[in-house]
Parts: sequence; C-alpha cells; structure tokens
Amino acid sequence: MFKFNPEMVRNHSGAFVEFSRVTDGLLIILCLWYSCLHYGGVWTQEHMILSMVGAGFFTLAASFNHLYRSWRTSSLFSEIQGICLSWVFACVLITLSVYFFNPDLLFMNTAIFYWFAITTVAFACTRIGIRVALRCLRAFGLNSKTAVILGGTGVGQKIASNLAQTSWMGIRLLGVYDGRFREHGRPLVDGPVPIKGNFDDLIEMAEQGKVDIIYIALPMRAELRIKEMCDRLKNTTSSIYLVPDLSTFDLLHSTWDSLGDLPVVGLIDTPHKGLNILVKRIEDIVISSIILLIISTPLLVIALLVKLTSKGPILFRQTRYGLAGEKFVIWKFRTFKTNEDDASFSQVNKNDDRVTAIGNILRRYSLDELPQFINVLQGRMSIVGPRPHPIPLDEEHRKIVDRYMHRQKVLPGITGWAQVNGYRGLTDSLDKMEKRVEFDLDYINNWSLAFDLKIIFLSIFKGFTGINAH
Repeated sequence: MFKFNPEMVRNHSGAFVEFSRVTDGLLIILCLWYSCLHYGGVWTQEHMILSMVGAGFFTLAASFNHLYRSWRTSSLFSEIQGICLSWVFACVLITLSVYFFNPDLLFMNTAIFYWFAITTVAFACTRIGIRVALRCLRAFGLNSKTAVILGGTGVGQKIASNLAQTSWMGIRLLGVYDGRFREHGRPLVDGPVPIKGNFDDLIEMAEQGKVDIIYIALPMRAELRIKEMCDRLKNTTSSIYLVPDLSTFDLLHSTWDSLGDLPVVGLIDTPHKGLNILVKRIEDIVISSIILLIISTPLLVIALLVKLTSKGPILFRQTRYGLAGEKFVIWKFRTFKTNEDDASFSQVNKNDDRVTAIGNILRRYSLDELPQFINVLQGRMSIVGPRPHPIPLDEEHRKIVDRYMHRQKVLPGITGWAQVNGYRGLTDSLDKMEKRVEFDLDYINNWSLAFDLKIIFLSIFKGFTGINAH
C-alpha cells in the first residue's frame, strides 16, 4: 500500500546550491582578509571572529530569503538582488554588533567598510560566473534535464509554457502525454504544446531512461489514475513531481507542511511562522532603532509644534485590529483640533476642517505616523505590512470586500506594498479599498526579507507622500 512520508514532500536543492552555502561563507571571510591586507594593515584574531560572525549573519539572512534553493528555477537577476539585499541586512547586523561590543574596530579601521563593498561585488561576480559556466555546460548537453508532462490539462499546458519561457533552467521538454491522445497529436486544450502520445508511450520512454523528470498534471479527482501511474513508474529512474491544480482556490501564502506522517497543503496561511518570525522581528527592531535614533530631534520638534499650535494632547491614540484580529492601541501625532474617540470615527477628507494647520502638513508627508515606530518596538506593528484601519472601517469592509480579513494574517505595518503603489490615505470608494486589499494580499503571498527591504526603499520616495494623503 502506498504511504506518504513527509520526507517525500520537501524542497529540492541541487549540488551547486549546497556547495554555495560553503563558498559564500568562505568568500565573506576572504573578502575581509583582502580588505585588511590592502586597507587596514594587519589581519588579527578580531577580524577572523568578525568575518565568521558576518558569514553567520549572511547565511541566516540568505536562508530566510530563500536563496539556497535550486538555481535551475530562479533567474540571475533575482539571485543577485536577493544575495545583495541579504548581505545589506547582514552588514546592518555586523555594524550594530561591532558598535556595541568593540566600537574602536568600527571607527578606527576603514577595512570593514571596504569589506562591505568588496563582498557585494564579489557576490555578484561569482554568481554571474557560475551562471555563465552552467549555461555553457548546458549548451553542450551537460548539466541538463529532460522532462515530460503527464496530463494535457490546463495546468500541464501552463507547465509547458513556463518551461518554454525559461530555457536557461536547463530543463528540456520532450512533450505532453495524455491518456486521451488522438491520432495526429492534436491538442486537447488550448495551449502551446500538442499531445505527443498516451500514457503507455510515456512509460516506454521512462523505462528506456530517456526521461529525467515527470510532472504529473492530472486533475485532483483523478486519484486512482495518479496512483496507477506512480505504480507503473516504479521501475524507472525518473524523478516524479505532482503539480496539483489549486487554481480554483483563493490561496494565501500556500505552503507544504506535515501533520505526523501526513502531508498537508496550507491554503490560507501566514508567512511569518517558525524562524521567519525571528527574521521579521530582527528586521523590525534593527531598522526601527536606527530610524528612531535618526529622527529623535525631528520627533521633539514636531511634538512641540503640535502642543503650541492647538489645544489637546500631543499624541493621538486609537484602538485598531492587529495580527489575527487582536486589538492594540496605535500611536500617532495628533492632527485634529479635537481628539476623536473610536466611536466617532469618520475618514479624513480633503480640506477637512477638523484637521489643524500643522496637522495638514504632517498628514501630507505621513509625519504623523512616526510614533508608530514605538508600536513596532512593542511588537504590535511591523515596519512593513498592511496598514491598520480604524475598527469601524474594518467592520464595514469585511462584509463587502472579498478576503478583507486575510490582511490580518500578518502584523500591520507603517508602510506597505499598497502604499508604494499609490493606495494610501483616503479610501472613499469600494474600488480603492479592493485595490488596497489586492496589493496587501500580494505582499503576504510573496513575502521575503528582500521584498520588505524593497518596500522600505520605495517608501522613502513615494510611500509617504501622494495625492491621496489628507
């Protein structure tokens, strides 16, 4: 009897990827050695320890950024982007560590800063070199794989289309095979690849050792057929992958998991669990601490202006829904002439007479949001995430906007993917709210450390200003 084992359902990493874990660490150590030799004078035991700590920080960031997976299925640009962003994150942790434990090493030795720059260039060059070498090997038929698709379904045609568009992966498609094959190889569904044969033809090819990879793209209801094909392929050396058709579901960060010896597919889930929580929390604490140090003086100036220009408290506090729908108190600089409570909420419109003169400026450039970095340090918010709405707005839209509450599968943020795409401030129409939710769910589905850093970078230029800010 066929029995699932959770070890059967796991991420596949090629030999080159496993090798890169070691070479990346060695590259970081060698780059600091080179920097010390040319810019810092002497290579000391402190530098050796620092380089190993840096390698550890980078490996941690790279792992959570999903860099250590098969290069066969990722582009060169995404690889370089991910590795550089992971190194930037590691550099921040290195700088903070040195600052707290040995500040003299940081300020009296320029080799460390040269190390940061040289390592970035070295990472990019090595990745480009490896890709070029692999491409040359695959051009001669080396380090390449042959693949077939079992099932002329829409999913099967989608697999074929993806393989055709990513020939650099080194996976050569031999054809699509379906039990309903007709003469002349006419396609059974609209798609780029015709059906080349039936299941018996595929089995014969696999038994002859002509097929490295078989993608099973049969409908989920065809359980018996899938089981039959797995049994018939037992005496082959082909790697077999099941590609379930989940397109009929509204997925949110769908992942594989296991429950005992049972494989489980998460349809609606959060990306921030397990070690990802640690990465997200470190990111929030490190970046928030740096920002609060930088803006400490502007915070005092704004607080003084708020107090001197209108009556009332400096800070505005309001209850909102956070992670998993739990309530928390959000902090903002007060921009209203009167401090509204939760029950009297109404959205701020353009030329709203409730807003103070200084409040208009603060809201225009999102400066009223700066106290929320304290919420981030408290663990109630994140720097990046869906913006938390007033509770009455949540209660109104959860009933009319599809999947609205899925936004609360992650911590709310000071800035987010919706905000850098222009959906910030007033949501005076259902269409605007639906677009905001669409971008928020896209962020949750594709979360990574690199994505967070990208949003933070974009927010500097267009996330905190815009025509919708009131």
